[in-house]
Amino acid sequence: MDMKRMIETIEATKATEEELSIATLHQELVKLYSQKNVVHYTELLKYILSLSVQLELNLVLKYFGVRPVVATDERMQFQEIFKCLANKEDNGEWFLNFISLYVGLIIVLHFDEKEIERSFFDAISG
Repeated sequence: MDMKRMIETIEATKATEEELSIATLHQELVKLYSQKNVVHYTELLKYILSLSVQLELNLVLKYFGVRPVVATDERMQFQEIFKCLANKEDNGEWFLNFISLYVGLIIVLHFDEKEIERSFFDAISG
């Protein structure tokens, strides 16, 4: 996935006006776990990247990229994601770890990376 281009698109559109929160992120992840829907995954990816801009972590993601981290199954993947959010106060790199786990969901849930990228840019430009 072209994470750099995605972040640049969000920076350009200033899609960070709404109040973004970890609590909302948590609720949306629970919804994603129950639905396992590629459209919701893509919407949540946009939210997460907007959050990265708000938290000023976008430059790290943009220039170093993201390597997917994949657990043995989807239940374990979501457990790791929620654990990462729960322990964010104790880990300075929590957001990078979180993004890596989130991108790993593409593999675990057998989503089509190209479809996600296409609908991401369609939603932003549409």
